[in-house]
Amino acid sequence: MAVSRDPHSILAQSIRFLGDDKLTMTLRAARVNAKLTQKEAAKKVGISPAAWSKWERGMTYPNALQIRKIEKILNIGFSDIIF
Repeated sequence: MAVSRDPHSILAQSIRFLGDDKLTMTLRAARVNAKLTQKEAAKKVGISPAAWSKWERGMTYPNALQIRKIEKILNIGFSDIIF
C-alpha cells in the first residue's frame, strides 16, 4: 500500500475519536495542524529536529517542561496528544 505524502491525508490518518466525542491526535498530526515543520517545532521547544522526530516515532518522549512548551506552540492540551 502506498503512503500518501499529502499533509491532509497524514492528518486524517492520525486523528482519532474517543468516547464522548473527544478528539485526540498524534504529535505529528498536531504539528501538521499547526502548520509547522519538525525543524520549526523543534526550534520553538528548544530541541533538535532529530529529537522531535524521535518523539513522533515513539522512540523517546518529552519531559514535563517540554510538554508544556508543546501545549503552547501546538495549542493543544497534553491529554489530547497521543504519544
